[in-house]
Amino acid sequence: MFAKGTKTTHAVVIKKLNEILQARGKKRTDRAAQIEPLQLLVQITSENNLGEGIIIKIKFNITTSLYDYNPNLATYMKPEMWQKRMDCINELMNILFANPNIFVRENILEESENMHNTDQSLCVCGCIFTPVEQMDEEFTKIMQNTDPHSQEYVEHLKDEAQVCTVIERVQHYLEEKGTTEEICCVYLRPILHTYYKFDYKALQRSLTPAEG
Repeated sequence: MFAKGTKTTHAVVIKKLNEILQARGKKRTDRAAQIEPLQLLVQITSENNLGEGIIIKIKFNITTSLYDYNPNLATYMKPEMWQKRMDCINELMNILFANPNIFVRENILEESENMHNTDQSLCVCGCIFTPVEQMDEEFTKIMQNTDPHSQEYVEHLKDEAQVCTVIERVQHYLEEKGTTEEICCVYLRPILHTYYKFDYKALQRSLTPAEG
């Protein structure tokens, strides 16, 4: 990934990250092949102890690349790619909860990011709610495009528990560090996973006068 003899520094990793990202969206770009170098970059960053700030930056781009893997928005994401995105979001949340000195904000200019100077609070440009919202919507698409009478549907339905768990984790995070808009949006997500069934018999019992 780097030329032989190159010292792995924050600047070198960020430069390589930008090189990888510049290929995004271009014709003939292999979307699947773009994910692998980003994952390798996380490994290199970790091995060289360059800090969680840069790892968060790279992982945000991995979640985006996994979403870009499906270019046709009319279709649904492959379940295995959806699970990888779910895992990546969980890894992001683990880092953020373990490092309360790291702030993720959508309105942070990239030139104002601080990903390695630990004398100050680390800040990374990004929105943790967006990948969660997309993941949740893709889950709905997967369910809508699966035969409801099949075993596959039953297996996918089991994934709803982990969807709700991730939403809850993000909700806790945003309640501490999110904007009012983000908090309102994340509060809506659990409601969309709430099911109810009207009990007509219970209504009838409540309307029927008690005997005696």
